[in-house]
Amino acid sequence: MPTYKLVYFDGRGRAELPRMLFAEAGVKYEDFRVKENWASEKPKTPFGKLPVLTVDGGEPLAESGAIVRYLAREFDLDGGSSIHAAQADMIHTAVIDLSNDFPYFEEDKAKLAERVKTLEEKKANLVFEKIEERLKASGSQFLVARKLTYADIAVASFVDAFKDFDDSFIKKFPCLDALQQRIASRPNIKKWFDNRPKTMF
Repeated sequence: MPTYKLVYFDGRGRAELPRMLFAEAGVKYEDFRVKENWASEKPKTPFGKLPVLTVDGGEPLAESGAIVRYLAREFDLDGGSSIHAAQADMIHTAVIDLSNDFPYFEEDKAKLAERVKTLEEKKANLVFEKIEERLKASGSQFLVARKLTYADIAVASFVDAFKDFDDSFIKKFPCLDALQQRIASRPNIKKWFDNRPKTMF
């Protein structure tokens, strides 16, 4: 079994989906959190940012999308074929595009509410509607290949983060709400949620 080390800041952010994939697969890894000395560590990363994954102490792998796709292949969560892997990647990329607009560092409450509303109206409604339609049409409880893939876990992770800003918005999309709850209740992921460090985001 390979040894894994995932390096990220002390928060969920772009490392939470890889952590959930490790949890679902029941694979041990080092969850290394940079709390200080980032300035000295930054030049050591491939592109000056986190997360970074190393496998068996080898060359570091950067970019969260690349890390997620690698782990999904390793843990048999990519759908099992090239087209299913591409479909899972499509859904994952759609929610990542939304997460780029999360107002994590907005301290003004009025501006925060305004930015969240804008995100919902201009982007999230459409993306959530399309994923909701896909889930309804799947004839299963899953988004791709009629089985669990990282697309399901990515959407659940995104919805979990979105609830930090507006926990009522997802109620407009009952199938996605149910998907998030199903993923969160899977034994290994529930254990991770129950025991993960408590951070702002």
